[in-house]
Amino acid sequence: MFTLYCNFYYGYLIKGASIDELADAVRSSAAGLCKVASEALGALFQQPKSLSQPVYKLTKRQEEVLALLSVGLTNDAIAQKLKLSPSTIRHHVTQILHKLGVENRTEAATTAVRARCM
Repeated sequence: MFTLYCNFYYGYLIKGASIDELADAVRSSAAGLCKVASEALGALFQQPKSLSQPVYKLTKRQEEVLALLSVGLTNDAIAQKLKLSPSTIRHHVTQILHKLGVENRTEAATTAVRARCM
């Protein structure tokens, strides 16, 4: 993976790199060498987040409700859009909160975005 990375890029520095690190990276690039910040190397060899994040088993309907919830719709608005009763939507929201292990709609929306389950 590191070799492939260096075949396409001549280096990678983090945003807070010092002027000396930047100058060293430019000199390395000019010499055809690959310069990668040690902090970035650690990230290269970590397990991808998508594999380490928990998997949430939501039904298709719960995913629809979560998507609408995430854009700020109320239960009544979601019910109208999906042509369901508000009590059914409340049930779906309760199940979503339980499955995601969160306490409120905002946390559910944030978790969904972070886990990319929407």
